[in-house]
Amino acid sequence: NGLSVADSPLAYVSKGDAAKEAAFLSLQEFLLSPETQKTLSGLGRRSGLIGMDAEGAGPAVWRSDWGADLTRAIAPIPTPDAGVIAEALRLADIFRARPVDTTTESFIFELTGPPDKIDSFVALMRELGLVEVGRTGVVGMLRGPQGA
Repeated sequence: NGLSVADSPLAYVSKGDAAKEAAFLSLQEFLLSPETQKTLSGLGRRSGLIGMDAEGAGPAVWRSDWGADLTRAIAPIPTPDAGVIAEALRLADIFRARPVDTTTESFIFELTGPPDKIDSFVALMRELGLVEVGRTGVVGMLRGPQGA
């Protein structure tokens, strides 16, 4: 989690370093202090939550099953282990799967080929935590000029 000062997000992702977390909390406390907020506002910068608060947070956006904890100043952001990410990308390369979308929490791969190739890829990715698969089935397409 983090905060936004003058539309510039500032975040901290915990990697088990207590000193860095303490430094972030100290900086956050300073930036959110009334004096600093007044200074930012005096410079023409937006400050504060601008009408947003945890009590009015919509459950469709701030979902606890996604790791959102509105009671904490800093909450861990669950991300796959670096080894899992590396292995997923390695498998994608081997199977010639093309990443079409990536986030900090997911990959979407496009893969074409015989069903047994796709089944093998899916089986290996399930071991890494694959959650969902969308398949179009068999599609036939003509290539090249058509003789009449």
